[in-house]
Amino acid sequence: MDNPLIELRQTLEGLGYVVVPHGDHLCVRLPLAASVRVYSSSGRLRLVSRFGPFGRMTGVLATAAVGVAALAGALATVGLGPVAVVVGFLAVTGLAHDGYRFVLTESCVTRLQQLLIDGDLLGRVGARELEGRRLTAAAPRQVGGEHGIDVGAKPGGRVAVPVDRPGDQ
Repeated sequence: MDNPLIELRQTLEGLGYVVVPHGDHLCVRLPLAASVRVYSSSGRLRLVSRFGPFGRMTGVLATAAVGVAALAGALATVGLGPVAVVVGFLAVTGLAHDGYRFVLTESCVTRLQQLLIDGDLLGRVGARELEGRRLTAAAPRQVGGEHGIDVGAKPGGRVAVPVDRPGDQ
């Protein structure tokens, strides 16, 4: 296993993530049978989201296929009734579950990218390419200026500040 992966594993385990090494890559385990695999090859790190043993798209297509088949089977055997409605609801719920797993895995990928960049875990691997591209929060936005009052974000909360503009008297 590459040195960046070893460092990443130690850092993630220190932060409380469940990290499992699999030969040439790390697997960051998430709830709902989702995971993110981290590969290192030829000096580059690659993050791949997984739904159980499948890739994300395969997982969504399998959920949709099972839902459609179950609904078609229910409609063919019992007709349009309470059973078919429940099966249809479960099919839609399964797709919503996959949607949540998309959000979960993308959130994890973003956190891993932030950790790699800010924690300097990349070391010499791609660090020059990322210089000046840190993922930071934007400055607080000023609102309410069109009414003569600026409301800005401050550590103690939101405070109204009167504004004297040219032409106001």
